[in-house]
Amino acid sequence: MEGKLLDHKANDLLELFGAGRPTPGSGSAASLQAMLSAKLILTVIKLTGKDKFKPTYDNVLPELRRRELDINDRIYPELENLFQQDSDKFDEYIRAYKEWEAEKNPEKREHLHRIKLDRLAEATENTVAIAQFSVGLAEVGEFIFKNAFKDVRGDSAVALSGAIAALAGCISIVELNLVSFTSRDEWSCEVQEEISMLKIKHRELLGKAAECAGLLEKENADIHHQAFLKIVTDLRSGKWEELTTSESSIEKLARDVQNVLWMYRDLIWKKDVPENYIDVLKPEVAINRLLGYQFGYASLGRFVAEDGREYEAAGEIDKGRRVVRVSGDMRPSVRNFTAAHELGHALLHSGNVLHRDRPLDGSDENKDVREKQADKFAAFFLMPGTLVTSYFYELFGMDRFVADENTVFKLRGGVPSAFRKRIEEIGGLAYYLATVEYFNGRSFNSLAKIFNVSRKAMAIRLKELGLVEE
Repeated sequence: MEGKLLDHKANDLLELFGAGRPTPGSGSAASLQAMLSAKLILTVIKLTGKDKFKPTYDNVLPELRRRELDINDRIYPELENLFQQDSDKFDEYIRAYKEWEAEKNPEKREHLHRIKLDRLAEATENTVAIAQFSVGLAEVGEFIFKNAFKDVRGDSAVALSGAIAALAGCISIVELNLVSFTSRDEWSCEVQEEISMLKIKHRELLGKAAECAGLLEKENADIHHQAFLKIVTDLRSGKWEELTTSESSIEKLARDVQNVLWMYRDLIWKKDVPENYIDVLKPEVAINRLLGYQFGYASLGRFVAEDGREYEAAGEIDKGRRVVRVSGDMRPSVRNFTAAHELGHALLHSGNVLHRDRPLDGSDENKDVREKQADKFAAFFLMPGTLVTSYFYELFGMDRFVADENTVFKLRGGVPSAFRKRIEEIGGLAYYLATVEYFNGRSFNSLAKIFNVSRKAMAIRLKELGLVEE
């Protein structure tokens, strides 16, 4: 190939590698990879040596300077030469191979065969040299990852992994080249021995790269855990008590709790970690793991409510003792809404007096302000607007359901006028859609089942979200 490869512009050079020609080939590519690692190492060293970072890294700067000098004065210039030489030597090998292939005379073919192998041996030795330099660069990459400027460990990691990749490539190239040397002479045995040593080094370096990745993983896990502890402390501080009163602020608080459960699900669940957002909407988990309350199911007996009527207790919260209990005698959907309701009380309302709630379905009939707020929180927590809307569209294929001839037919609802009369008797279209399990030839779990809430709670939410035209 005419001219120096490194004189080409970057894009033109990459085009040469992808042009489908024998050269520049894999050896030059490995050398280029090692050169890039060298430059990244130099960048990390330069950044580490800046005045504002010197106090932090003063103890390692002498060693970094020594390695910087070695790369600039020895390693990089050698790699530059090897980058070009590999292409040149392999060009010579290709020419010799073509001459040998075209020659018919046996004696001349034998002579050309020896020349061909000599050229291949020279190219192989260049590749071994690239591999050795790659080992040195990988070792420097590990050192700077662990000891140099921490904020650019991405550069250090790419330098390390790039040098290891160059080494792996060189090992494969050399082993492929050795296949052509059918008789094992002293030279090929020495090269094979060198490759065996490089393989051992490669395995060691892979372990060191994994160790570096593990250090970052642990560091991120520590940061992740500390952030979680800070959020938990914040949630337990009582900062929202009696202050979060508007629907929008209650919805935001519910959304914040949902996001904490999702973002930190690995720390909260540890085993059987939820994979879907809807599966983290567990009020009992938020009560116990986020707020630190004891949570359990029990038979709570009966009590007289503010309206003077006697009810079976569905749930109770004792903020002083930090205990929440939910009746185990209720339907699962009622238990779920009650638990979310108590979670709302725990976050929104002050006071250490034992508080009991009657069975809850999401309606706000004859309830005081605090009970309505806790109900709102439960609805927002268990039935997030974006999630309900998404599932609604998935099941019915529309953003807003209108009961016309087409949609009633898809519901197997019969004559539209009779269908409308029938749904009026059960409370309206929203109540029907909350529990319907068939539409347009497809069966599915109802929205009420998906979100584990009562028909009434889901119907109210569908209306609030404007998903149903009554």
